[in-house]
Amino acid sequence: MASFKKRFFLKKKKRLVLIFVFCFFLLGLVVSLPKIFKKESKFVAKGTSSVSIYAAIIEPNPLTIEKNIQVEFINKTDRTISVIGDGWGNIPLMPGKIMVKAFLSKGTYPYTVSGTDKPLEGKVIVK
Repeated sequence: MASFKKRFFLKKKKRLVLIFVFCFFLLGLVVSLPKIFKKESKFVAKGTSSVSIYAAIIEPNPLTIEKNIQVEFINKTDRTISVIGDGWGNIPLMPGKIMVKAFLSKGTYPYTVSGTDKPLEGKVIVK
């Protein structure tokens, strides 16, 4: 009987060690996953332009820029608004906060701002 207890205890100890090693492996895998799938951005902005969003107006509107320029959308209202662009999705913007969007290709990029006194429409023209 003592021999059985001794073997069982050793097996239990080995199981605990294996479980510990496996958990440590999983923890390392979970920590390293974001690094594995992280894409390196090679974008370097040539400059920055700003769009101020007020309760009833967007300034400047339209904004004309060169390609590879970042645009800062600045919420100048006292409430949370959403900047909605085709392909950007719906991006909430808290009062006084800034959202940055890079424009890499020539074209016209319309957007809508909701959460203001009335829905506002703006446009970024990239030459």
